[in-house]
Amino acid sequence: MVAVVTTSSAAEQAAKEICETSETSIVGFDTEWGSKGEVALVQLATADRCLLLLLPEIHLQDCPSLLRLFQDPHYLKVGVAVGLDAELLKEQFQIELRGCVDLARLAAREGEVRQTQPIGLAALTQQLLGADLPKDASIRRSNWAERPLSPDQLAYAARDALAGRDCAAALASKHKSPDAHLLDWCQGLLDKAGKDPKPGKVKKACTEDPSAPGADAGRLKATLDCGAYSCVTKFGMRTILGSDGKPLMHMKDRTVDGLVRRGMASISKEGDVEVVRLNFTPADHYEYAGLDAAERNACVGCGSYGVARYYIVPKVFFSHLPEACKSYNCHDVVMLCPRCRAIAEPAQMSLTQELLAAHGALRAGSLYANENALTQAQVTAKKAAITLRKGTKPFLPNKVQALREAVAAGLGMAVEDLGEASFILAESLGAGRLPSERVVEEAMASSDSLRAFLRSWREAFVNALQPKFLSEGWSLETGLDGRFIPSVASSLEWPGDWRCPSCGLHCFGRSDRCKSCKTARPADCSEVLP
Repeated sequence: MVAVVTTSSAAEQAAKEICETSETSIVGFDTEWGSKGEVALVQLATADRCLLLLLPEIHLQDCPSLLRLFQDPHYLKVGVAVGLDAELLKEQFQIELRGCVDLARLAAREGEVRQTQPIGLAALTQQLLGADLPKDASIRRSNWAERPLSPDQLAYAARDALAGRDCAAALASKHKSPDAHLLDWCQGLLDKAGKDPKPGKVKKACTEDPSAPGADAGRLKATLDCGAYSCVTKFGMRTILGSDGKPLMHMKDRTVDGLVRRGMASISKEGDVEVVRLNFTPADHYEYAGLDAAERNACVGCGSYGVARYYIVPKVFFSHLPEACKSYNCHDVVMLCPRCRAIAEPAQMSLTQELLAAHGALRAGSLYANENALTQAQVTAKKAAITLRKGTKPFLPNKVQALREAVAAGLGMAVEDLGEASFILAESLGAGRLPSERVVEEAMASSDSLRAFLRSWREAFVNALQPKFLSEGWSLETGLDGRFIPSVASSLEWPGDWRCPSCGLHCFGRSDRCKSCKTARPADCSEVLP
């Protein structure tokens, strides 16, 4: 049974009927929201019913049975990225949702999917239930605050909640032992998703107007839901100590695990905190950061965890900067949580687009790509030349003639004048230095212009985010005055690593060439690190 609930009294009665059972039960949970980021619909699905609760028509605080259902962990609220829905309810209605279990995490723990594999509800439903879950993008991105909701919207919302509930039931049936309590089976996953976000459902695109009220919620949801954030390197919150007892800055969990496997570190528990003790001390100027160990692993914006690297100077430009500007990469490469990333990125994107556009970038729809601009005739000519020169099958004469005409039009030549050199020229159209390289080249014209370039990105970052936990030595001006903070990851000296005989750079053992000066690793390198 699917019921659309539009009044507080009807919502209270429906919730009371669900709460009549004292047994732990699985409840499919989901939310949909309007164009301003406001929660406009809450979906609840049990074994025999699905409730679609319309907001703000229903006043949640006037429904004690509904609040009990939300806050009692014996009613397991399940869904992909359900922790994000819980966070929205807490922010907008001051309601603490308890007993949340992220289906993607649960499926990964039981070996149904890879832990590193981003997976949405549709894919999970197909895998666990063998059923297709329709995901119409136009419905997913529609404004759920508009009334009345269409039959297609109501069906979409109900399917999501019911599919979540059925996926959880299928996992329990397959993996939970008969004598195990449902809550015990879920221990370790309860209410965890919001603290260390994983990808899953892609429910909506970012709000069209980034300045609109509630747009931050839209950007946050888009950031968390996209696969990109799931693929960046996460850093843990464990305290890292060198052999001298001094705390180190952030270190990848993967690096810690590798050190432990190789006997180069050990993990111990001190109270409720995990401490990683290295059997060596990396050569790192970590004292300069001026932060305690916990803050070094936390978001510089708000101090929360579940962080990832964020390039204040975007990587598209950062990669072309001189080494002197990269040696203090903990200055322009900071740690951000998804929420703060969603706040900082729009200003960064705006400045990136402005610079690319000013340096001859290719316009792609409403944005500029880091490619050299070409006319449509040149784009067609380039594709035609590639087809002719690299085609593996012979073409019909009329097809060859059409491709030759396209190349000639793009080069401004007569078809009969085309030769091999013409096709090579057409294929190379748009090659050469990228717009991002020209941006950095212009910035490097002088020390003052380079300093101004770096400062512009830092100002955009600080003005957009107003970060509260930047390191003590962090400054808009740092960069060309000799101060630097190398990252722990780049200063770890593993057995087999070597130093470049030309420039002295520390190189990883897997590298055949120095990444700075490109000098090949000597066969009998005497600068191998112990």
